[in-house]
Amino acid sequence: MIKQRSWSSHQVMMKSLNERRAGMLEAAILVTSVEQDFETGRLWPALRDLRKGHARTLGLAGVILCDANRVMYGLEGSGQYLDRFTQMLEDSPCEVGVQVLLRRPIVQRTYRAPALLAPTLAKEERTWLREELDDTGSDLTTLPTFLTWLALRQAETIVGGYGDGLMAPADSFPSTRSHTTRH
Repeated sequence: MIKQRSWSSHQVMMKSLNERRAGMLEAAILVTSVEQDFETGRLWPALRDLRKGHARTLGLAGVILCDANRVMYGLEGSGQYLDRFTQMLEDSPCEVGVQVLLRRPIVQRTYRAPALLAPTLAKEERTWLREELDDTGSDLTTLPTFLTWLALRQAETIVGGYGDGLMAPADSFPSTRSHTTRH
């Protein structure tokens, strides 16, 4: 039996301190292209688990999701490890056209433990995400909030449902998007 590793607050604090020493903490949103309807095939679970392992090894945390022919990564961690993860995606034969939609320094992590959550998108969320990514006039400022919301909802589901109502059901994310402009 494999023992689950739990992260104490001391380990998380030491990891955060070590990350600051190794390089500045950064957040990034990456998108790759995959075969059409990739997520409904048998390869999506294998790729998802592979990328979760890669991210964990590099001490990255965040979200991975697939929508038809796009895989999106919302990541946090050391800049040098984000570079390594990005390079790994660029070298991958199953993901092409790596796009860095956002990359910026952050003061502290939103996602404390090095892991990627893989939330399932509701129909309304898929529609919102597709519109946001396809809108060349959008500056994508709402995308980090959307990914964080998905991760929190997924985490709450994992620990036992919507308990205290912290996160509303999937269909309550705003269906209208902000229409800000990309620079």
